[in-house]
Parts: sequence; structure tokens; C-alpha cells
Amino acid sequence: MLFILVILPLLALFYTGLSIVLLFFNYRKARKIGLPILITPVDPSNVPWLLCSSWLEPFLRKWLPFGLGNFVDYNSRDWNYDKIYQLQENIGDTFCIVSPKQVRVFTGNAEAADSLSRRRKDFVKAVALYKPLEIFGRNVVTTEGDDWVRHRRLTTPPFNERNSALVWDESKRQAVDMLHEWENSPNGQVTNPQRDTMMLALHVLTAAGFGRPFTFGKGLETPSDGHTLTYRDALSLILGNLFTAVFAATVNLPSWMLPRQFAEISDAVDNFRRYMIEMVDEERAAIAAGDSERDNLMSILVRASEASKQEGKGARHLSDAEIYGNLFSYNLAGHETTSNTLAYATILLAAHPDWQEWVREEVDSVTTATGVSAKDLQYETAYPQLKRCLSLMHETLRLFGAARAVPKTTTVSAQTLTINGREYVIPPNTFIGVNLAGLHTSSASWGKDSLAWRPNRWITRDGKEGIESLAPIMTGAFLPWAAGPRVCPGKKFSQVEFVAVLACMLSEYLIEPMADDMTDKAAAAAALMEELNQSSFNFLLKVKNPDRIKLRCVRRTRD
Repeated sequence: MLFILVILPLLALFYTGLSIVLLFFNYRKARKIGLPILITPVDPSNVPWLLCSSWLEPFLRKWLPFGLGNFVDYNSRDWNYDKIYQLQENIGDTFCIVSPKQVRVFTGNAEAADSLSRRRKDFVKAVALYKPLEIFGRNVVTTEGDDWVRHRRLTTPPFNERNSALVWDESKRQAVDMLHEWENSPNGQVTNPQRDTMMLALHVLTAAGFGRPFTFGKGLETPSDGHTLTYRDALSLILGNLFTAVFAATVNLPSWMLPRQFAEISDAVDNFRRYMIEMVDEERAAIAAGDSERDNLMSILVRASEASKQEGKGARHLSDAEIYGNLFSYNLAGHETTSNTLAYATILLAAHPDWQEWVREEVDSVTTATGVSAKDLQYETAYPQLKRCLSLMHETLRLFGAARAVPKTTTVSAQTLTINGREYVIPPNTFIGVNLAGLHTSSASWGKDSLAWRPNRWITRDGKEGIESLAPIMTGAFLPWAAGPRVCPGKKFSQVEFVAVLACMLSEYLIEPMADDMTDKAAAAAALMEELNQSSFNFLLKVKNPDRIKLRCVRRTRD
């Protein structure tokens, strides 16, 4: 009773007083930078806030007087998706958010974003945020400095043109099967297309990345000897339950001590680790036997590391744990983001039949010129011609990009950053992030219609020949794959996969909102856009109510 009546109130008073003092000192620190300042009484990483924010935010907005609850507009999980355009246009494209814990600087300025991306040693990756992704070992995503250079050198070779051709062929194969399944569903209805694009992207990864092909659909594959799950199912469970997987791998408790869901994910982590060990051992045995290199990412990665070891470069090769960590990072980065973009693009095409027809014109032109169907198009000749398909991907990523920010931090030294012609000094050990939602909707870079989904903004046409090409964009204005030295090595992998799937889709099918007539179609298209605009971040950007997304896949009738 004494604790409740006396000690607990004293602790709360002490915590409040300490927070006020820290907030004051951080505010003074931010004032010296000279950027606009937003203040929040609680840091978004505060654990009690994370646990309670979903029900606290509406209460604070409604009941705190004088607009004091407005801080939740830039402190919630979705602040830089919901409010960033309005914030940025009102207070400037670069600003500080001050809490008792820290000063965070965010920029949606293209020049500053480019500088942050290219000055790798001045603004380092905020790797602490990525430590949970070391489930299986350190990797190119979670390292910085010389360690990152080593990982980057050995993990880049797999992303070559041979592998791009493999990605192209596997993407077409998976797309044909997925679209056939859509067409043959009752009335051609597709509910929550992301369920299927996730499976498609997973299968492309397992085949092109690790030499493990699967047929689209649930299938009847059985686990390999000594496993309780198939490779695909183990990976799918981990990717679909990442936070649980991180916890299960961290606590390392026996399965009988874990709740059922945690035990299932822990089992998936164990299965996937053993699959990777087996694959790496098989590849080393193939090297010893003198077998030639295979085109998949795993084979090239292992051989690059082994070659480095044989050349006497000592610690410059990858340890086994680092190979496993990089194999997992390939899966994570290449699966969720690509499947997400495919799903959003499909929904946007259904809601915008005019843009669907615009992209289809290009696909039909390429298939007519080559005399083959989309599923038979060759990577070397067809991919470079499908510029509208690629522009569709870019425009979807611009407005519905999977990530929120490119997180950076200064080190022990202050750094200068030029923004709109003025030089600012960013203090040591200060978080500074490229705010992707703000950067990609900035009217300074994208014009007055920056919030409109308009794929042809990426296309320019030669006045004499009428040849279309990708339009140049302002440096630093578009960073879904980051830029500079830390640009995503799988950028081409994702682009090739997206273009191949879109070509197969639009060559043979119409994607429509699920409706009975044209009047209903217009309303259904508007409803689709409403659902997309209410997306929120759950690790990556997701539709809040995916089962409300209902599309119809209809085979085209040709004249």
C-alpha cells in the first residue's frame, strides 16, 4: 500500500521532471541547428508509448486542450505517410522533432537527400535500428564502415545479367500460374491480391536466389529429410511474422516453454537455418568436385567468399554465420518490398483503367514486334523495351513505397549539410533521416500534381523519332532503393521481376474493380483508392483492410 500511495507517485513525478529537463536540453540543442522544430513529450521508441499509442492517440487528439495533443500527428507510426506532405509544405522540407530522448532531423529535400546518401563516412547508416535482422548472422544490411565494405564486395557479384535472365524467366512462369488461378476463381474474383503476390515473389526468390523452384499455389511438397517444414514454408512463416521470429531467435528458449505461435515460428527459424547450412555445404561439395558455378545467388555468394578465402585474404571472406545472415537479408529485402509493390500496382491499375490501357499499349507493341506471347519474351530483347512497365513501378514506389525513411546518423563529429542554399551544422551522434514520403511528394521536385498517381511523368519522348525513354529526374528526389554507395544491390532484381509480371498480366488480362456495371465500377474504383490511401506501416507499408480489396481478373478479348 505504501508503494502505491507514496513511492509510485514519487517515481512518476521524478520521471516527469526528468523528462521535462531532458526535453529542455534537447530543445536547446535543436535551436542551435536552426531548422524548424516540432516538440513531442514522449519519444516514439518509448516502450509504454508503443504498447498504448493505438488507443492513446485518438484520446489525446480529442481531449487535450489548446491543440496540445497535435504532437501525435508527427509521433505516430504513420506520421510521415499521413501528414508529411502537409507538414512539409507548411513548415519546410527539413525540420527537427525534439523529444526527451533525442533530437531527430528529417529531410525531404532532394539536394540534402543526395548528400546524405553519398557522404557515407560523414552520415553513417543507423545500424542499431537493423540489429534485429541479425537473426542468422551479421550481413550487408546491418554493418557499417570497413565491415560493410567487406560484405558489400562479396555480396554484389550475385547480382549480374545472368541472374537477371533467370529472374525474368522464373517471374514469367510464376505470373502465368498466378493469373491462371485468378482467372479460374469464381467470377474471376481476387480478394487481397497481396497474398498471391507474396507467394509469387517468394517463389522467384527461392528459384532465382537459391535454386529451389516451386509451383505456384499451395502445392503438396513435403519437408526434406530431418525437417518439419519445407524450405518455402519455413521462410514464408519467418517473413510473415518477422518480429515474432526475431524474438524467438533472441530468447532461444526450448519450444515447450513458448506459446504456440512462438513455438511455430521458432521451429521455422530452426528449419530455415538448417536448410541454409545444408545448401552451403552442398555448394562447397560442388566446388570441391569441380562443378561449374550455378546462376543462383546462393551459389555465386558462397563461391565468392570461398575464392576470397583461398586467395589468402584471411578475415576478408565471410564466416558461415555471415553467409547465412546475407542469404536471409536477400530474402527479406527482395521478398516483402517487391511483393508489396506488385500488389499496390495491381490495385492501382484496377482503379485507373486509362493508365492500364496506356501500359498495355506498350506490352502489345513489344509482343507484336517479336511475334511471341508475353510468356515467351526474352529478357535481353524485351526488358529494355518495356519502359512504361518500369515507369509504373517507379510511380507506385513514389507514392506507396514500402519503407518510410533512409535512417542515417552523424558520428562523433558534427557535419554540415546544405539545404536550400543554407548551411546547417548537424551535431555529433544525431539521427538524421531521409523522409521518403516527404521526398517523394515534394512539390519542389514533382510539381503541383505531386500527390497524383501519374505513371507517364517518368516517360519522355524524342521529338523526331517518337522513341520513348525514361525521363531524367532531379538528383536525390527518388530513393526507394537508397542511393550512393549503399544503393540496394537487388534493385535490378526487383525491377526485372516487376516488369516480367506486369507484361504477362497486361498482355492477356484486364484487371478491374469487382462491380456489376460501369456505375458500380466507378464507385468501386474510388473505394479502392480510399483503402490504399488509408494504408499504414506495419514494418512495411500495408493496406489496413486487405480483405476489402476485391478485384476481377478477366481474359482479354482480341479483335
